[in-house]
Amino acid sequence: MVDIKYHEAKEKAREQVQKAVAVSLTSDMWTSINMDAYLAVTCHFIDDEDQLCTTLLGVQHFPKAHTAENLAAGHVQLMEEWGIRDKVKCLVTDGASNMNACVRQLNVRHAICIAHTINLIVHKSFDDVEGLNE
Repeated sequence: MVDIKYHEAKEKAREQVQKAVAVSLTSDMWTSINMDAYLAVTCHFIDDEDQLCTTLLGVQHFPKAHTAENLAAGHVQLMEEWGIRDKVKCLVTDGASNMNACVRQLNVRHAICIAHTINLIVHKSFDDVEGLNE
C-alpha cells in the first residue's frame, strides 16, 4: 500500500516537474550518525500558475568517493530519471571544491549557498574566541 502511494506521488511530482520550462537545483552531501554518506537534490521551479514549487528529487546513498566525477554522475542520474537534464539552469551548493568542480562538469550556472557560508563564518568566529566553545 505504501509502495503504491509512493509511486503515485512520485509520478505526479515528475509530471509537474517536467512541465516546467526551467528549473534550478539545490544539492548537498551529508553523513548519517552511522557514517553513511548521502546526496540530496531538490528541484525548484515556477509552475503554470506562477507559484514557486519545490520537489525532492532524491536522497541517494553515496558510498563512492566524493569526487567531482562521481558527484556529477549522481546528479546526471537524477536529472535523467526526472526528465529535466536540459532544463537545469542553476545548481546551488556549498562552496566545497568537489562540488565546485562537479558543477563545472555539469556545465550549468553555479550559486554558492549563503546559509552554508554564514554557518562557516559563525563557526570560525566561535573558534577564534578563546573560551567561547567551553
